[in-house]
Amino acid sequence: MFHAQASAEHLRQAVFVATHRL
Repeated sequence: MFHAQASAEHLRQAVFVATHRL
């Protein structure tokens, strides 16, 4: 469960960075 949450957080951060980059 913890691993899944960490993955979701990492994905969310990646999307946030991508949006800022755009």
